[in-house]
Amino acid sequence: MSVDNRTRLDLPRNSQKTALVGDPRNDENLIVSQLHLALLRFHNRVVDDVKAELGAGHTPAEVFAEAQRVVRWALPVADPARVPAEDRGAVDAR
Repeated sequence: MSVDNRTRLDLPRNSQKTALVGDPRNDENLIVSQLHLALLRFHNRVVDDVKAELGAGHTPAEVFAEAQRVVRWALPVADPARVPAEDRGAVDAR
């Protein structure tokens, strides 16, 4: 979208201007929608990194699955207290 011909960061939207997110209510609050946008952009960046790391020969589903795994671990690794006790050894090994 643009305001005064300047591009702004926003969630992807359909032709009715509805945000293309799992739950359209996530667009009712600016903070929630911007958090959703930050996570979306982070995931897309991880997908790019995973593609570069894995190289050719992997299906989009394999790339997506690996990116999803990385993103799901990003916050718990940033805050080890959020890692379930049974998984802490895997995080500490990094």
